[in-house]
Amino acid sequence: MANQVYVVHPERQPHIGRVKDMAAGAVLIAAIAAGCVGIMIFLPKLIS
Repeated sequence: MANQVYVVHPERQPHIGRVKDMAAGAVLIAAIAAGCVGIMIFLPKLIS
């Protein structure tokens, strides 16, 4: 993502880092949610 932004705007822009951090946070939240769904689906089958 950063490489595409740097091609369009080669000068340093501080808000780009903030946007990248927000995207990384969104990916982290999605991964945690996917893990919770996986646990809810498979835990009852593993227990029984």
